[in-house]
Amino acid sequence: MTPNWKAAFLVSLIAATTVAAAAENTLDTTSDAMPVNLTGVWNLDEHASDDLAGQLEAWRKQMTARRGGGRGTGGEHGGGRGGGGGRGSGMGGHGGMGGQKGESPSGDHEQDDGGHSRDLAQAMEQLLITVDGAVVEIMDGTDRTHRWAPGAGAVKRDGPEGEMVEKAWWDETVLVLSTNGGHMSVTRRLHLEDEGGILVADVSVTTSESSEGIDARLVYSGY
Repeated sequence: MTPNWKAAFLVSLIAATTVAAAAENTLDTTSDAMPVNLTGVWNLDEHASDDLAGQLEAWRKQMTARRGGGRGTGGEHGGGRGGGGGRGSGMGGHGGMGGQKGESPSGDHEQDDGGHSRDLAQAMEQLLITVDGAVVEIMDGTDRTHRWAPGAGAVKRDGPEGEMVEKAWWDETVLVLSTNGGHMSVTRRLHLEDEGGILVADVSVTTSESSEGIDARLVYSGY
């Protein structure tokens, strides 16, 4: 083999090895827990997203008015639930995607509801998504982390209004995260768009007390 042929052979071998390594790394980003690679740090693009905080606040006030509230924010005992929230780990409570959320010592529902609405909106401002075997870990904008096991069935946790039920599953390429408890239900559907360049979270908040709910599309850029 002449020197020129040797050089060409070595270049081809190195290129083939590099491609193989890159392919292996790409495969490693997915698992049984994450058939689509959602990992990364995702920051909310407010200009491209719906105003979740504003919708939750307006909804909370509407629910309060329907219940005949009259003392104003922070003093109305009949306040509606704006975005949910509560104790329990992780999305445990409707308020965030991880950690714990306490109750108001006074038991003032509207005061709690306003906090829970803000907590849910803040939680969705940033998402740090990682995968650990069969578990998807999500740290939210409140710096709380929750572990989800897609397809593993429902997980029951204690909440401020009784039992909370959490469940995660894949709907083809969409990761669905569901939290139900008390009168509230919060569902988040996470998927990629723009060839993986952006993450979209479709958030739905409903209550058994009203046929109306909140639907918001949140768009995230990653790095």
